[in-house]
Amino acid sequence: MLLPPKLALLIEEQIARPTVRSMLRPPQDGRPTYLLPGVPAHRPITAQRIVNKLRKHGLEVISARNTAMLEAVADLPPIVISDLFGVSASSAHRWARFAQDSWTDYLFACSNDEAGSSEGS
Repeated sequence: MLLPPKLALLIEEQIARPTVRSMLRPPQDGRPTYLLPGVPAHRPITAQRIVNKLRKHGLEVISARNTAMLEAVADLPPIVISDLFGVSASSAHRWARFAQDSWTDYLFACSNDEAGSSEGS
């Protein structure tokens, strides 16, 4: 996965030196642990805590999320996006329509604006 350099560095640091938030030792039974553990450590971190951590490091989340969603709907069918990202099917279809919109509506709006401003002169 291609990541922004700042985010890639943060993830590499987390993998190299995971944060332990528990006085208990990590499981020794071979169970996987979370890359970003929550509180308590046997639960994943919440989405809001991840957003706060990313913002603290200067990484804006909304623009990255929107870009990722547009890239995903350009490559995959909306129903797959719905299952993969946990969004409703109608939301995934709206994103797909948005990503595949042509410039026709924009150009039409611009031509109407120019026609309206030249008539008023």
